[in-house]
Amino acid sequence: MLSATYIVTFVVFFMEALFHFNLGKYGTISLTNLSIPQGQELFDIVKVLAIFSAINSYLVPIVNGWMEGGYGSNAGQSGRISIG
Repeated sequence: MLSATYIVTFVVFFMEALFHFNLGKYGTISLTNLSIPQGQELFDIVKVLAIFSAINSYLVPIVNGWMEGGYGSNAGQSGRISIG
């Protein structure tokens, strides 16, 4: 089952990817004339987004645990991660 974090990350990053695609392809971003990539370009974007959405949905609970003081020795009483 897909987590809410995975779905939200995928959708938001896909919208961002569309802006980057249009900026790279046409040199401009127009909200009224946004082009969606076709074929292999679309597949490549979806593939990368799927991988990084999965990584993000794996890491978010770990970071939340650190912030709440539940994981590892770096989490202090304040819930902040102490680095160094």
